[in-house]
Amino acid sequence: MLRKRRHEELLADEDVKRWYESEARKSRATADLYLGMLGDFCHSHGISPKTVAIMGPRHLSNLFKEFFFHSDKEARASESAGPTIEAISSWMRFVHGWKEVGAAPDLEYVR
Repeated sequence: MLRKRRHEELLADEDVKRWYESEARKSRATADLYLGMLGDFCHSHGISPKTVAIMGPRHLSNLFKEFFFHSDKEARASESAGPTIEAISSWMRFVHGWKEVGAAPDLEYVR
């Protein structure tokens, strides 16, 4: 029996499902991790992946800071910062058709 993926309900959205499957072609473990990170981020802010996709860089950066501030209180910030930024960046590149990392909004400065 297969274990249920964390935040599997996000896969009901066709765009999220295509993104997940694209990531899974490279690495199933990374795809599962990214899905969980995207789900945690969205859940913590009460938003959907589609909402994340339409945010401007400044708004997204502010949400990252808030997310990591609360994660830091739970002593998880150092563990989750890098993978969460990578997961959200991957999602944004997929949705907007960005071909390279340099085309994505600079999210590195929130670390």
